[in-house]
Amino acid sequence: MSNDRADTTPLPLLFCLCAPAGSGKSTVCAQVVANDPQLRRSISTTTRQPRPGEIDGQHYFFVTKDEFEQRRAAGRFVEHAQFGQESYGTETLNVECARESRQDLMLAIDVQGVKRLKELFPRQTVTVFLFPPSFAILEQRLRSRATENEQALVERLEIARREIEILRDRTFSDYLVINDTIPFAVDSVRSIVVAERLRLDRLSDTDLDERFRS
Repeated sequence: MSNDRADTTPLPLLFCLCAPAGSGKSTVCAQVVANDPQLRRSISTTTRQPRPGEIDGQHYFFVTKDEFEQRRAAGRFVEHAQFGQESYGTETLNVECARESRQDLMLAIDVQGVKRLKELFPRQTVTVFLFPPSFAILEQRLRSRATENEQALVERLEIARREIEILRDRTFSDYLVINDTIPFAVDSVRSIVVAERLRLDRLSDTDLDERFRS
């Protein structure tokens, strides 16, 4: 997918919600999208098994490892990453559908995915890093999910510590939202979406002419 504007249909804004596992990014993402008709949610593809209550095509696209590898080899992913034995990826179709429907896109992705999107779409990518009030609360939330064994939980926490260090590079994320409560986090992300859409540097001269035509 080309990152130029030769196509008259503009590229969508890509709101990347990046957070360690257990930070509530899926919940926040879903609630922000549910109340914004100009925003659609990117549905990731994964090889992991569905958790209780998860629906294929709604929460994730669940595929086998062979299917994932075939899609990767065919160049269908705009970004992909591996955690332990499982793979996750964002198919280019997510971005294309948002472009065709003239909606912006909300993605719940990891650090690697954010870096890749910033390389491909530097002007359109907006990164929001979501984190609980403390590591202790993050650990508590992970344990309450009861979806990982002790070794996997320790690995998740170690990944979280590395991810928070990335914030020292001020160019990685545009915003930091502390998810003390879901309503606060949702309102914060909504405010970011509104503010980014109003930035003057996102409007071309043609956009300005159309908006202020007498």
